[in-house]
Amino acid sequence: MERITDRFGRTLNYVRISVTDRCNFRCRYCMPLEGIPWNPHEKIMKYEDIIFLIEVLVEMGVKKVRFTGGEPLVRKGFSSFLVDLRNHFPELILALTTNGSSLSAHKENLLASNLDSLNISLDTLDQAKFSYITRTGTLEDVLQGISLFSDMERPELKINTVLLKGFNDEEITELIKFCHSNRAILRLIEFMPLDEVWSEQSFI
Repeated sequence: MERITDRFGRTLNYVRISVTDRCNFRCRYCMPLEGIPWNPHEKIMKYEDIIFLIEVLVEMGVKKVRFTGGEPLVRKGFSSFLVDLRNHFPELILALTTNGSSLSAHKENLLASNLDSLNISLDTLDQAKFSYITRTGTLEDVLQGISLFSDMERPELKINTVLLKGFNDEEITELIKFCHSNRAILRLIEFMPLDEVWSEQSFI
């Protein structure tokens, strides 16, 4: 089957798949307090459809798939699906982006899926600021989830931090030290100009 290439002739081998638009957080830089209209269940790809899609993509040269949301782990059966997917595609590079709040609950399946990469969102190490920015999250849940994987060779851990002026920009050194002690890579993410939530005053 023909490889996927762009107009410059580069082979595209990395695909991101959003498995849900739902999330258990209401982060201030992501969505308004009241949330957003969710896609109805019938408009979300079934797991069988995702496996079929990946089969086609692998034949076209895709070697890595990252699952995102929303928050992927709030979708029912997702961590079990990852185990099935690994059995279908033992050579595929599997990555997951998550807010980290449910890692403890899904640890067994996540380990069984032999993830290659795990990106965890963490904007602050301060409980009060964490509660403020996520509106519904608990910092301890995320820190506990990170600790479960911090002493393992796989998956590779990355911490995604959205930088906001006057909120967490002075925590960079502390976050670097935290990531170093947890065998993780810190990734500083730009505050994206989304409708209703973006503020020039918070942009760096």
